[in-house]
Amino acid sequence: MEWSANSKITNRDVEVENANYPKIRLFTVAKRTAKYPQEDVAGTWVSCSSETMQDFSAVAYFFARKVQKELNIPIGLIDNAWGASSAEVWTPESVFKAHPELVESHKKIETNKWVTIEKSTLYNGMTAPLTKFKIAGVLWYQGESNTANAESYQELFTNMIRSWRAEWNDDFPFYYVQIAPFKYDQEFAGGMVRDQQRRTLALKNTGMAMTSDICTTEDIHPLNKQDVGLRLANIALKNHYGLLADQKIYGPLYESFEVDGNQLKVNFSNADGLYNKEKKITLFEVSNAAGEWFPAKAKLKNNEIVVSSKEVKNPTGVRYAFKNTDLATLFNAAGLPASTFVSE
Repeated sequence: MEWSANSKITNRDVEVENANYPKIRLFTVAKRTAKYPQEDVAGTWVSCSSETMQDFSAVAYFFARKVQKELNIPIGLIDNAWGASSAEVWTPESVFKAHPELVESHKKIETNKWVTIEKSTLYNGMTAPLTKFKIAGVLWYQGESNTANAESYQELFTNMIRSWRAEWNDDFPFYYVQIAPFKYDQEFAGGMVRDQQRRTLALKNTGMAMTSDICTTEDIHPLNKQDVGLRLANIALKNHYGLLADQKIYGPLYESFEVDGNQLKVNFSNADGLYNKEKKITLFEVSNAAGEWFPAKAKLKNNEIVVSSKEVKNPTGVRYAFKNTDLATLFNAAGLPASTFVSE
């Protein structure tokens, strides 16, 4: 979320030159750790200009630019981010007291040279002081640093969101970005985080922007921040502001499967106009009763995907685009990619 134009983004020079939006105001929270929740933060409100935009969150800027254009209202952005951080450092201590299993999971996070990994310390120093300030909602782009304990990310992330809403005493919308495919060390760590993020949509008033079609697996920081901000903005405009009634804002999301002999019929929401960008539908796998996974043949039929494998006579589960570097080729009519998933 911290990534700015000065960190390199697509079409950087043009974007900086045209970033004069006086109705958009920017506030950057000074980086600080703290052992206990603090009362205030350092920072200054400034108008959005070619000078001030350069070091501000690019995703947040592109989000605000779209929303401001559609609504023609003043927008204030608070950039409260620290790159490479894990979700634990942004989570209040109360969550860990209520869920000791998350304390154990946190021990898997490895020390890095860019930011602290001590749980709650960035929440205490950078987020707690903001809880008395009325906000319209939250944008979140994080997850790469939780590949070490990906299996618990949904529980952590869901409880973190709940804790923030409790501290603000407001069930504000919380819109986040699904991390992009990348070459992580563990073969399925990235896919697991993406699926855990998908599952977090079960929490009310959340939304997720998919990114597997606007990235490269060679760069953990995809430079196309414009489309990320636009997709988040479209979610807010439709879900929060009641606009874009006829526009699809999500790619296909797994709903359920039906067993049909040795085949599984996979159903998706947001599947109108479902199509595959390549001749063959790949990246699907099915599991047997022992929990082993095998590549599956897949075909599209009536907006469903029918999958099967010669190695699995009685399939019990299905997953899609689950490897770290899997780039979804399944899209809906809105041109948005299907999310990574593992069936329940």
